[in-house]
Amino acid sequence: MDKVSTNTFTGAKKSLNNRNQLSDYNYTAIVQIDIASREMPYLRFLRSLLFKKYGVNLFFAPQDPVYGAHRRNFNQILPKFSDLLITPAYNTGYTFNTLYEKIKRKSILVHWPSEQLIDSRFYKEKLNLDNKDNYKNEVDYHLVWGIDFANILMSYTGVDADKIYIVGCPKLVLDVSLRNKKVSKTVLLVSDFNVACFNDKTIREHRKYKIDGLERIVQFYKDAKLAYIDQVSKIIISNPDYEFALRLHPGESDCGWESILKFDNVYLDKSASFAEALNSKCLVIQFLSTSIFETVSRNIPVVALRLFEHLGENWRDYYKCYPFVDLKAQRELVYVDKLIDYAGQFDVMQNVDELFSVSQGNALERTAYAIYDIVQHGYRSKYGVHQLQKYLRFKIIDALKDRIYVNYVEKVLDSIGLRLKKISSNWERSDGFFDVSENKLQYFYEHDKKYIYKEMTNWGWMVKIENSSFEDRK
Repeated sequence: MDKVSTNTFTGAKKSLNNRNQLSDYNYTAIVQIDIASREMPYLRFLRSLLFKKYGVNLFFAPQDPVYGAHRRNFNQILPKFSDLLITPAYNTGYTFNTLYEKIKRKSILVHWPSEQLIDSRFYKEKLNLDNKDNYKNEVDYHLVWGIDFANILMSYTGVDADKIYIVGCPKLVLDVSLRNKKVSKTVLLVSDFNVACFNDKTIREHRKYKIDGLERIVQFYKDAKLAYIDQVSKIIISNPDYEFALRLHPGESDCGWESILKFDNVYLDKSASFAEALNSKCLVIQFLSTSIFETVSRNIPVVALRLFEHLGENWRDYYKCYPFVDLKAQRELVYVDKLIDYAGQFDVMQNVDELFSVSQGNALERTAYAIYDIVQHGYRSKYGVHQLQKYLRFKIIDALKDRIYVNYVEKVLDSIGLRLKKISSNWERSDGFFDVSENKLQYFYEHDKKYIYKEMTNWGWMVKIENSSFEDRK
């Protein structure tokens, strides 16, 4: 059991018992971004923690390939070689860009899924069930929220326990910097109906992901969206002195929401992140969105509308934690103050330790420790012929695409007066993402009396903060 003080890294060496001591040498890690509005808030905290505690420089890069000016912009700021490459999603069948970056930068590849409460019908694509051997060979380590996902990973893919670090969910710690905001008379309506917008063409495009029963999933959410709009309309009409902010799912259009947006006291929330959208809200109304846990960690009342008597194949075990308002109760609970009182009857976080390992301490501190531990003791898998073939094929195709983009696309854009945005600069400087100031960070790394360590369990390395509990963060 290795322990390290949670004090900040100041250049002075800290004792790690029998381990190598911290040195002045800075390691490098690159984390790929899938949805910036979802991941950047906690990643900016993580970057500061890694550098201050462990001397690890964390760089941000897009998960998907970028070309032309975008590529040149990132190439200027990314290191040529990197100790770690961390990705939010990995599939051996089509995320060739990540494998290419791993080999090119001689990195250890870490899979840190940005979403880990996954519908079992998506396992084939999310867990690489058709290519388990390649998945295990190409991904070196895994960062998971709790033993629930660790168990799924081991059971379905055969990943070894010593390749897994259980670190908690980083989205559940943002409350520290965002608490004590003034509560307004504004209700947040959370949509998780993105697939309800799928048409026949979109469904065909998604068949490559081999999702079981995709058509049934789409129809379920189409019906649910109509039922949600119907009930929410009643709530809006019954509460003219409240404002309602509609928060769409990332990538979702406002198509189909016209009947809601026509009300004078309803507006479309355009916050950069969901965490920002929660600011000052007095209540959140949703369906099945997993953002409920992030909402509760901010001490904001939330209710989930049960739009069907039975959810059938759409039921997930963690829904038992949700503060559902059933169909009968919805007839009476149309006033915001009553919904707030109803939400107060539930303790959503009471039985979620297997999902998020909240009892083991702050997720960002634990994640930073795990990354440093992998940098120190991890190793990169050897490349086989199959991996090298994919690397060379992607390198050739990628170079051709970049040349085409530079010679044609950029010239056309320039000719009509359009300038390309530097998306890396947007990530770094956008006011929509959170300021990482010293007074906000001190919560995470000024626990002098506490120590962080890893302990082997049946599900992998459990990263713990000594004498910590979820109650410490309230």
